[in-house]
Amino acid sequence: DDSVRKFGLADIPLTFEPQVTGPALEFEARQLPDNNGCYMAQRWRPGGVALPKPLKAGQESVPQLVHLKKMRHAIITAEASSHSMFDWATVLFMRQAGVTVDHIDLAKFGIRGNGHLMFLETNSDDIAGIVANWIE
Repeated sequence: DDSVRKFGLADIPLTFEPQVTGPALEFEARQLPDNNGCYMAQRWRPGGVALPKPLKAGQESVPQLVHLKKMRHAIITAEASSHSMFDWATVLFMRQAGVTVDHIDLAKFGIRGNGHLMFLETNSDDIAGIVANWIE
């Protein structure tokens, strides 16, 4: 499927450990319970069951993003952004791959109605303040 990013988060190769060979990732698309979209999850190596689920003792883990997990990340979601439908799944994908990531939902901070280009909107200083607090 050409609409799916071959490396999960990007169209360019990312460094996974263990190294991913063959198809870029073992993944499956899953329908959301409310039928309002879908998300992607890495498959467990044995059994083909999609995560996120805790691994059982002795079960092989999913490939880890070894370079991205060296630092903390934030995903900032604006209420009216097209990403508001799937950013939560990106957070789960990254966490599953060993990355520390905080999901900052601007609506939970009372910042409502922004689109994806939130830095261009009139309340961009409020958003910059939230980002600055996260960085500190």
